[in-house]
Amino acid sequence: MHVEFVGADTLDTGSDKYSVSFPLDVCLNTLNDFIIAYEMNGLPLTLDHGAPIWLVAPGYLGFKSVKWLTKIIVKGTESCGYI
Repeated sequence: MHVEFVGADTLDTGSDKYSVSFPLDVCLNTLNDFIIAYEMNGLPLTLDHGAPIWLVAPGYLGFKSVKWLTKIIVKGTESCGYI
């Protein structure tokens, strides 16, 4: 099982939305500090910082953090987006 995080922005092809996935057990592990952020320093996020919702994945490469988060999907396979 995997958890797919889908952003509002499209890939270079223009057809697919930007998405990344993590194994479900990684997402459920309390030692991983995934953050679903909607504000920063007590203020709502700006568009430049991923408003309205941003997935922050500490400990992973920056491309695994998804700005403009629109969907979270639990599915049986890994995301076809960025890995």
